[in-house]
Amino acid sequence: MDYTTCLLNLGAMPYNELSSEPALWAGFAALRGAFRPEEGEANLAAILRKLPDGSVLEKQVAAYIIGKWNIRPRELRAALIEAKPERGEANMGLLAEGLKAEGVAEGVAGMLKRQLQRRFGPLSESVQSRIEQAPIEDLEAWSERFVGASSLEAVFGGAQR
Repeated sequence: MDYTTCLLNLGAMPYNELSSEPALWAGFAALRGAFRPEEGEANLAAILRKLPDGSVLEKQVAAYIIGKWNIRPRELRAALIEAKPERGEANMGLLAEGLKAEGVAEGVAGMLKRQLQRRFGPLSESVQSRIEQAPIEDLEAWSERFVGASSLEAVFGGAQR
């Protein structure tokens, strides 16, 4: 078997060439939008429009946009209404679900940082950044490890950056 991995620089490709499959295009465009905010915002409604209504992918991409893009909730709401006006309340549910998930992650990250600082002293910028950027699954795992940990290395499961 050939396990060769091919990596593409999505930033070098024109938006219309990211993929011919609408849902895949939306995912790639959302990833690219996190690193090129001006392009992401300009294509936000198109990204949302191409996601399958009510799908797990739609929820995941919306949560990614809320969590990784520097976008205000009202801008996302306006883009959802433009992209899928017929979905009405479902749009607001999607927005609320994404904001709730983001708020939970921020709360867990804040609590973890406070607990770590109290036990181990001031945290380096790299540790704070790692916590702030971590997905909720990592935050939950680190919070559980914290209970019996005697060092930051024990919390993070190895050397912390």
